[in-house]
Amino acid sequence: MKQKFTILFDLDGTLVDTAPDLMLAHNHVMKKFGYPTKSTEDIRNLVGKGAGALIGR
Repeated sequence: MKQKFTILFDLDGTLVDTAPDLMLAHNHVMKKFGYPTKSTEDIRNLVGKGAGALIGR
């Protein structure tokens, strides 16, 4: 069997800080439907806990 070369990396939150972009996208949708928005720090604390936590009230 031929050996395959593989590279694994954790991009989100390790190599790239995506919290500001997630916050902008989240707040755009929440404002559109009249829901409260979240700060970048709120988003950072919720990333990795699933979409339900991110959009929960």
